[in-house]
Amino acid sequence: MKTFIAYFSGKDFGKILSYPSRTLAGKHGNGFTIFSDEEDLAKNESLTLSQMVTFYNHHNSTQPVKSFADRATAAKRIFTLAQAKAEHISIQKETPAMTTTKETVKETVAELKKAKAKAAAPKKETTEAKRGRTSEFAGVKIYPVEGLTENPRREGGFGYKAMAFIMENPGVTYEAFIEAGGRRQDLAWDLAKGNVTIKH
Repeated sequence: MKTFIAYFSGKDFGKILSYPSRTLAGKHGNGFTIFSDEEDLAKNESLTLSQMVTFYNHHNSTQPVKSFADRATAAKRIFTLAQAKAEHISIQKETPAMTTTKETVKETVAELKKAKAKAAAPKKETTEAKRGRTSEFAGVKIYPVEGLTENPRREGGFGYKAMAFIMENPGVTYEAFIEAGGRRQDLAWDLAKGNVTIKH
């Protein structure tokens, strides 16, 4: 049975791959959601409706949706999307594809080290610098993920305010984010959930 894998967060956010069987798809790596039909998506409790909306809008930026009526509707739309836009992986491509996650992790660590070294002498003294620490995000610019139209964080908390600031100031530097009251842990959480992206 044809099976799809999709990245609803992380560096590979938005990627959709199609495998000829669920067994082959399961060997791809980790960090993705696997599904063979709409029901797989609808029953996946680790996926929030907000994530599904963001993922769908990433592929439909010209006609984004504000929300889905329910999980069944979201699952149906995303499954149809996967059938139309998935990159097909043949058995011959299976072996190199299995190294993708490991290589991605290595690249991410290397990029964070470069950013840390680049920010060794920051122009502006941030809150973390005052404490004698250099963040792994020093020197990067922060963007909301493409197609994000609504704040995915719970209203009222620090994370909601931090995400609102990023959405209102796309491309804001990490230092300016901290100066405005943002917290490193909130940025790390939104980055892991695929709500934001960073560029050096």
